[in-house]
Amino acid sequence: MKKLLVTALAIGLVLTLGVGFANAPSASHEVDIRIPNVLFLRITNGTTNARLDGTTINFNFTADADAINDYLDHISAITDPDDAWIGSTDGTPAFGDVIVFSNRNNAWRVTVEATAFAAAGFGLDRVRVTPSRPNLSTSTAAGTSWTLSTAAENIFTAGGRTQGWKSLGFSATDYEIRLDGTELSGDYLTTVTYTILQP
Repeated sequence: MKKLLVTALAIGLVLTLGVGFANAPSASHEVDIRIPNVLFLRITNGTTNARLDGTTINFNFTADADAINDYLDHISAITDPDDAWIGSTDGTPAFGDVIVFSNRNNAWRVTVEATAFAAAGFGLDRVRVTPSRPNLSTSTAAGTSWTLSTAAENIFTAGGRTQGWKSLGFSATDYEIRLDGTELSGDYLTTVTYTILQP
């Protein structure tokens, strides 16, 4: 009996110690991650996603005699109203892309507006953009043009996340002006502003 009692006490002690070891102390902490709502637009060089500042698209027909002759040749060759449009004279485009970023699930849109020319003799409606690449838009496809205006115009609409930076499908090389020989001589400057916003 004594042997049975000692054995029972030994088993009880082992079970008690086992339960004690099984209930080991623990500690915990939280991980709190906060990601901001982002809706952003940039003008870039087309190679990287870095913002490009101070861009100017040049249509310079006064640089030298050759440039003046190019202007004269252009307006003399017009036989169709569509032929009156001519691209930028820049050898190196001012910018390579307009890109957008959204991490929101809801809709967003991009508008464009321009400042009025200070001098009369050349209207904003004589400057147009024709995207040459596919884009994110549900309302504007590649090949669909818009002309500049002082009123904000919707040029792209989309919804949800862009899954990183995405191209809107146009660059400085997609800008054109309409020349037909009726324009007054002078220097014309406008600032074009793209805005991305949530309706």
